[in-house]
Formats: sequence, structure tokens, C-alpha cells
Amino acid sequence: MKIVFSPTAFKRDLLADAIAPGGTVFILDHDELLRRAEELAPEAIIITVDPGSGSILDKLKNTVPDTFVILTSNSFLTEEPTSLFNAGLIDYLLDDVPDNNDISDLQSAFWDHYFRQRKINQAENRTEYFLSRMKFLHGISLKILENKPLNLLLDEIMISGRSVLNAEKSSFMLYDPGDSMLHFHVLAEVEEALIKDQPLEIGTGIAGWVAKHRVAQLVDDCYSDKRFNPAYDKLSGFHTRNMVCAPIVKNNSLFGVLSVINKKDGDSFVVEDIQLIETLAGQCAVAIENALLLEEKVKSEALKQELEMAQKIQQRLLPTVLPSFSRLDLAARLIPAEEVGGDYYTIRKISEGLCLLMVADVSGKGIPAALLVSTVDATLHTMIQLGGTVSDPVTITQTINSVLCEVTTSEKFVTAWTGIIDTERNLLHSVNAGHNDPVIYRARTGEISRLKQGGIFLGVLPFSYTAETTSFESNDILIFFSDGVIEAMDTDLRIYSDQRLVDIVTKNSGLTAGNLVETIIEDVKLHAKNTKQSDDITLCVAKA
Repeated sequence: MKIVFSPTAFKRDLLADAIAPGGTVFILDHDELLRRAEELAPEAIIITVDPGSGSILDKLKNTVPDTFVILTSNSFLTEEPTSLFNAGLIDYLLDDVPDNNDISDLQSAFWDHYFRQRKINQAENRTEYFLSRMKFLHGISLKILENKPLNLLLDEIMISGRSVLNAEKSSFMLYDPGDSMLHFHVLAEVEEALIKDQPLEIGTGIAGWVAKHRVAQLVDDCYSDKRFNPAYDKLSGFHTRNMVCAPIVKNNSLFGVLSVINKKDGDSFVVEDIQLIETLAGQCAVAIENALLLEEKVKSEALKQELEMAQKIQQRLLPTVLPSFSRLDLAARLIPAEEVGGDYYTIRKISEGLCLLMVADVSGKGIPAALLVSTVDATLHTMIQLGGTVSDPVTITQTINSVLCEVTTSEKFVTAWTGIIDTERNLLHSVNAGHNDPVIYRARTGEISRLKQGGIFLGVLPFSYTAETTSFESNDILIFFSDGVIEAMDTDLRIYSDQRLVDIVTKNSGLTAGNLVETIIEDVKLHAKNTKQSDDITLCVAKA
């Protein structure tokens, strides 16, 4: 392909890449252009007309009538460009500062002209060939549009491409938005396997140019095209003579590039082959989009099943039945924001007079958070099974912290509160590891106290935790919870708040533990009405 600039190289690199990719560029003054026009027979001429030289357009069209003539808008004209269009002297008027839309419009106009002119120049009747290929293409399209895994679909596309165009080989390069590269999809053939791990940058090579500009190409002699990269031939041992290449695009989304290589029997590709490969590419775009959606659906279903299984496992970590004490009324509720979450609680009977209480909240949500919840529960369970000192909240907290420091990553941590209620001595021993302060309602005075003492989050670094001990007498109420309770938001982004929790506990202090839990939960839901739950909600009540 040849392109001529006259008399200067106006926007040479931009225009040469758009309409003469891989071709030869000439820069000629007007006189030399007129002398050599017939000899060169360029596909395009970009020309600026000076005062008094307007007649050059007439002479050019008489000499090279098939050439696409682009007139720059900074030309000095004695007549309107419209009259030049009407007279057939120019094919396109280009702005002197073209933007991306101008170049895209120019590309479209040029390639339409190029393929139309090439078809006219071929002269012989190819109607029968085209119709037979279209009939064949129709059958192939039906197969391509069947639901099938993406890898099988890409195999089908490659086989279909070479069959429809009666060619020796085909290649499909799948576009990966993650790295903005084109990646070869290959059939199980030795030479193709050698290039499988050789990605191509957008804009590089013929296929890369097609991906960038989204314009199909017919290349008669690949080795004379400057865009062609012979490295792939050297790797595979295959010799590429000619090719047609089309982008696979739908709704302006690039899926890849389909190339059909080496017409059989030494023939050349014809203009009709461009139409055929573009038609096939359009069908492929729909099929690939469907296959990707199907893959996503399958993955989503698989993940959903995994999450459902994880939820069942996590639910088993929670007490199914709370322990019974003659002087203690217990209730608890956990509502996850997702299938699996980062909240955890346990209430266990250590002895007739000792009750172990714990609430924890792992940073983040989902499966990573659930794994840490499992670690907390497993550590506590192991301590109990091995007969460890589970009547001391400091020992429990420090042991769990040591385990988490070993297994968790730096961005993950756990807040937790651990308590031991001694019903015989009316005492509560408490360690707060960076968690929301549990609330104690004092029945005798109506006062509120909070359990603050302890230390830092679990899983951050080794730490010596400290405990506090307080009285826990008849009708006193202990509320321990996660931040999902007090930080639940309404539609105006106002949080439920610690104070509202205290107020509702005080107002309903006469209720049983179970009824108080339900009352608080209903009040939280009322506050957060018409909003999506954004965090796990855990609420536990112990009433003496």
C-alpha cells in the first residue's frame, strides 16, 4: 500500500498509521506528484492546495481516478469544498487539527472506498463464490451460537474461520482487559503450541493494529507489510503469505482478533473474504459474550454453594442450645450481613457456678473473616478439651492472641471481649481486647457501668492483657455485642448509637434475657428500616 503527502508531510505519522498501515510513504511536491502519480498509483493522497494550483485536483483525478484524495482544510481554495466533492475531485476534507473522531471518520471512509474499489477492479463475477460461502457460514454460525464452554467455543471459531475462507490456518487472539494484551488461543497442534505464551501488545503487528483501530484488514503479502512481525513464523516454523484479519467487537467492547491465514492452492484473498470474516466476527462476538456470561454464572453458582457450605460450618460454631444455670438467664442472637461473616460469640458452662462468655469481631467480611472466626473457636475448643485454664479470661485472651499472631496477616485483626460469671460469688471477671465496651445495668441503682479494661486487638502483636472484676448481682443485666448493633444506620446515615442501646435496656430492664434480645433487635431493625444491613449484628444478654 502506498500513500503520498503533497507538498508536505501533513500529520504524517498519524495518517500513515490510520490509512496506510505497513505501507510506503512518499512526500512529493505538486509537480513531482503529477509526474509520478500514474506510476505509483497510490491508494491515498493527502494534499494541501496553494493559491493558483487548484487545477492540480482535476489533473490527479484524470491520472489516478481510483485514488482516495484527502484535501486538508488549510488549503487555499477559490471555491467551496462542497463543489469539489460534487465534481468528484476530492473524497475527504480533513481538518487541520484532526481529533480522534476525525481520524475514525477518515478511516471508515477510506477503507470503505478501498474495498469497494478493489472489488470493482477485480471485475470477475464472484457472486457465486460469495453466496456459497455465506450459506456455509450460516451453518457454522448456528454451531457457534450454541451454548458451550469458552475454550471449546474459541476452538470452533478458529476451525470455522479457516473453513469459511478455504485457508490453511487461522488464529484467535483473546483480549485480556487485565493486562491490555492479546493472548493466543491455540488448537492442539505443535506449531501453534510454540506461540501460546507470546502475548501481543495492542497496536503491535497486524493483529494488534486491527485491535487498536477496529478495522478489518486484507494483506496480500505479509512480509512486505511493515506491521507484520515475522518472529511468530520463526517460532512456529510456519510461513505466512497472506491473511485477512478482523476485530471481534460488541457494544464497543473488544473481545479479540480473528485472523485467517494463507488462502489454499496459492490463491489470494478477495474483498468478499473481508465481508465473510466480518460477518463471522460479528457472530463470534455474540457467542463469546454469551460464553463469558455463562462462565461467570457457573463461577457465581459455585461460589454461592461454597458460601452456603461455609455458612453452615460457621453456624455450627455457634451454640445451638445455651447452657442452663439456676441463677442466670441467657440469650443471644447473630444476624450475618453476608452468607458468612466475621462475628462470633460463645456461651459455655465451665462448672455449675461458672459461665464463660465471649464475643469477637474479625476485621472485614466473607470467607477470610470466617476463617479467623474458625481459628478463634478452634483455639478455645482446644483449650477446653486439653483441660486448660478456661476459668481465667486473661489466659484465654492471651492464648488466642498468640495463635492469631502466628496465623493471620498484618491487615487482619480481631476485637474480642471475654468474661467469666461466677454465679456463686456474684462476680464478673472481664478482659476487653479492643472490643465495644459491654454494658452492665445495675438493677439496685439503675446505673450503667462499662467493661473497658484489657488491652489491644487480637492478632496484632504479643501483649500482656489485664482483667477487671466487678459485682454481678441479682437482676443485673450484662449486654455484650458487636459494632453492627450500635453502628446500624438509617436512611439519613445516622447510627443507632450506644446511648440508644442503653436507653432501651434501661426502659426494658424487667424483661427476660430472651425478650430483651428480641426487643433490642427489633428496635435496631426499625432504626435501619429501608437500608441494607452493612455489618454483622451480634447481641448477647446475661441476666442475674
